[in-house]
Parts: sequence; C-alpha cells; structure tokens
Amino acid sequence: MAKSIRLSDDLLVSIEHTASSTGRSPSEQLKYWVAIGRTAEDNPDLPFSFIKDAIAGQPGNVGRND
Repeated sequence: MAKSIRLSDDLLVSIEHTASSTGRSPSEQLKYWVAIGRTAEDNPDLPFSFIKDAIAGQPGNVGRND
C-alpha cells in the first residue's frame, strides 16, 4: 500500500542527489536509508559496514554492491 509523506526540501534534495550518484531511484534511496537506520537501531553493536553488506546481500535488496 503506497502512502504519501511530507519531506523537507533539504531532505528531498539530499535523497535525489545521493540517488543519482548511486544509481538508485529516489524511492530506492529512501528505502535503503530506512533499512540501514532500522537495522542500526535494532542492532546498535553492529558496525555500519556489516549492516550495509547484509542489506546489499538480501534478495530484492535496495542496496548496491558498487
């Protein structure tokens, strides 16, 4: 189910800029950041590199291995 949310202009610009430099759509970029943040919050002892690699290795991932 898709829903609309409000984002600040600064956050949207950041999402769009990062998305274009990583080859993701803005939607994929936001999903990627949410996945990283949620995983980091649920597992505060895990290093960022481990979280990033784990997300990138998931089937249907929103991360990239580049």
